[in-house]
Amino acid sequence: MTNSLYPLGRSAFARGEVNWEADTFRAYAFGDDFTYDEAHEFLGDTSGSALAYVALSGTVVLPGGVCDADDTSLTGITAGDEVNHLVIVRWDTSAALSALLYHADTNKDGTTMARISDGTAIPLRWSSLPSRVFRL
Repeated sequence: MTNSLYPLGRSAFARGEVNWEADTFRAYAFGDDFTYDEAHEFLGDTSGSALAYVALSGTVVLPGGVCDADDTSLTGITAGDEVNHLVIVRWDTSAALSALLYHADTNKDGTTMARISDGTAIPLRWSSLPSRVFRL
């Protein structure tokens, strides 16, 4: 798998149901029990248990449909747990209503995202490349 928008998330953007600059977004970290499925629409549809999440701030749309956000960090991941996937959702009142937007399992250098937690915060630094968090 590579980093990509969920197909139904892309459709939600196209229908105007998602506003990157005004809605509430969360990034969720998952381990290897997570399985990406492009047919999934909501966070509640996913497999595996989230290891942690962080609310995103500073969400902004740059020229060319590039979505960016402030760098942040994931906290509360138990030492020894491995992070293999990052999923961004438009948060609603529950996982069952929170739209899946973006999935990543690869670092910007092409290596797998796998990172074993030592119990401290894991920095979440968005790419400085033109695509930033992702491009629509």
